[in-house]
Amino acid sequence: MSLDLAAITQNAVGAATKAGVTAPITITRPAPPPNPLTGVQTGSTMTQTLNAVQTQARKSAKKNDAAWTAVTTVLFVAAADLTFTPQRADLVAYAGRTMRLEMLEEYAPKGVALGYFLGLA
Repeated sequence: MSLDLAAITQNAVGAATKAGVTAPITITRPAPPPNPLTGVQTGSTMTQTLNAVQTQARKSAKKNDAAWTAVTTVLFVAAADLTFTPQRADLVAYAGRTMRLEMLEEYAPKGVALGYFLGLA
């Protein structure tokens, strides 16, 4: 019997939402600046809103590429709920504040991303 870990992960976030322990977040990736040589804009702002679960209390620190990065909040989001993969330096609106994504840790027990831990500062 094999487990569908993606479904289990998404169901866990769904159950947390029903229990009222999630909060809506909005992830925004600002548009890149225009090409300095041509002046042409090559991308646009991307935004997505989804539910997240706070996994660690404030003033946490997580390891990021062998360096310690201090973060104030760590959230978990299911990969299936994302319309684009978050990146460091994206902006995240959560609990009435907009913070920068400083730490991104993929949860991929079988090599396929099921979710992401987002460290905000």
